Amino acid sequence: MAAGGRTSTMDSEEDEDLGIKEGTVIESSHAKYTVVKMLGEGGFGAVYRVHDTNNRSLEYAMKVERKLETRRDSKLKMEVFL
Repeated sequence: MAAGGRTSTMDSEEDEDLGIKEGTVIESSHAKYTVVKMLGEGGFGAVYRVHDTNNRSLEYAMKVERKLETRRDSKLKMEVFL
């Protein structure tokens, strides 16, 4: 494994940046979240620390999956908020 837990044999499609930077606001159907920092990443995607934009004391972990054209269905079916 290469540094950061990523394997060196990933193809270029999987190795692309998810494009989520600190300060990015992500909106769901019920709330808006601001990205604080990346906590880690792996072959399927990355996990970010986020906070609710309306209540900064509410922090969560948000898992984001890379979308691959070679993969038809999501491999991550469950979201877990910490």
